[in-house]
Amino acid sequence: MHFAEFTKNPLINTLYNERLRLILTILDLNALRKSVIVDFGCGKGYFSRVLSPQSLTTIGLDVERQALVKANSANKSSKLHFVLADMYYLPFRSRSIDVAVCASVLEHMRNLDGAIQEIRDVLKNDGMLLAGYPLETRLFRFVWRLVRPQDFRYIDQSQYDSSTCRQQLGGYWECPGTHKQDYRTIRGALRKYFGTLQKKKLPFKMFPDLLSYYECVLARRTVIRAHKKKSDKRG
Repeated sequence: MHFAEFTKNPLINTLYNERLRLILTILDLNALRKSVIVDFGCGKGYFSRVLSPQSLTTIGLDVERQALVKANSANKSSKLHFVLADMYYLPFRSRSIDVAVCASVLEHMRNLDGAIQEIRDVLKNDGMLLAGYPLETRLFRFVWRLVRPQDFRYIDQSQYDSSTCRQQLGGYWECPGTHKQDYRTIRGALRKYFGTLQKKKLPFKMFPDLLSYYECVLARRTVIRAHKKKSDKRG
């Protein structure tokens, strides 16, 4: 299945499309036909449009208004809706969503725990989260710089001001889309609030992190129970 031409670089297009195929291999769309699925960070809606023909009620959510304008202009499905919203303030009722898809989104979150808790809150008790994120090891960064050095620059995030649209740092103009989390912090945050059902990597599941470049995790919402402290009995 071919999704979209993201850039003029055929290698980049292949990598981007392979991550979407990986997500589809984990999601059982036939079992989700009566589900409500939210594509977080949907951008121009490439993947949202893939999900909507599967008889799913699909909502594409993003914080970039211009991206959603383009997504709406290409939308031809009555089952697909686009919403302008912030990940930290989701416009959904608690326990109202069946499936949340975060493809290459969590690495952009400054407050990772806050975003994951918001997603967890809107998921139904048996709801699932499919999270995909890059495995940015040293080897990955080295190879990517050779392939596309112009848009893969790492900056000191302590200097980054998320309130500005763009800020000049280190001689470059950087957008708010810079990566603020790595795969280790994402894995740790997911384990706090979700129970893992499946995990796959690109190019192959059995490859170690060093030789992989993308990972997908299908996880189920878990119930967090507060442990009450027993009071001391006084005789």
